Amino acid sequence: MTKQLIHYGVLGMHWGVTTKSSSSDSEDHKRSVALRIKRRNELSNDELKSLTSRLQLEKKHAELTKKELNFGEKFVANAVTNYGTQTIAALTALAAAKTVSALIDYIHKKSAVG
Repeated sequence: MTKQLIHYGVLGMHWGVTTKSSSSDSEDHKRSVALRIKRRNELSNDELKSLTSRLQLEKKHAELTKKELNFGEKFVANAVTNYGTQTIAALTALAAAKTVSALIDYIHKKSAVG
């Protein structure tokens, strides 16, 4: 008797991740996606109005349903932003100092030879 492990999932699929069925999308959403593909100069006035209206509604909905960060999340986001900026500034200053130091060494070597 042999034991076999048979996989019935989709290759590359992650546990707990489901794919969204396109059939559940509303007709308005499908139309707006199709309109976004077109260039602005290819859209009629009615298409442009409906697309603009849809985008404004989506943006407003996203703003209204935006999750408020708690104190800890705000603190971490602020710390990452501030320390990231400070780190970039420090690395830039360090690179500039090394470049200047290398340039000074090069000038001293040239003046010693000549």
